[in-house]
Amino acid sequence: MLKNLIASASIAGLLLLSSCAATLLKPIKESDKDTTGEYNGTWTLTQKALAANQSVGDKLFKCTFYNSTAIIRVNNGVGQLRYGKYSGKGNISNKGAFYIEIPTEHGFKSSSGTNSSQNAITYIFKGFLAKDASKGLYTIGMAELNNSGCSTKLTIVPAA
Repeated sequence: MLKNLIASASIAGLLLLSSCAATLLKPIKESDKDTTGEYNGTWTLTQKALAANQSVGDKLFKCTFYNSTAIIRVNNGVGQLRYGKYSGKGNISNKGAFYIEIPTEHGFKSSSGTNSSQNAITYIFKGFLAKDASKGLYTIGMAELNNSGCSTKLTIVPAA
């Protein structure tokens, strides 16, 4: 399934979201990390199937996502995110915000057939943890485009 996701997600554009997740551009600083334990626990991040053309600058990409989930376990202001065989970690802010990048060994091959080390793919999960209104964004980002790429909305709920 993950292989199909990579193969069909010809990387690129950002979906415009009305949520604050769109404004998270980088990892949460240590000084902004939650120390209350309010977000401790396990959270489920769910993406729904989506097929759409998306663009970044002058590049147009055919993006396909499949129904899937990721899990983030939070302890003392640090989230450990698991997505398939990949994992990464990042700080959770005192407002529940998170931004986690997960490098992969995958590369992107453009329709022109070119491929380079600049085509490395990174999974980016960002959003907000909240008991009642969690939202987020999942991006398959390409290094050449400053980790912009195909994006889809996430629903985030505490695990039962």
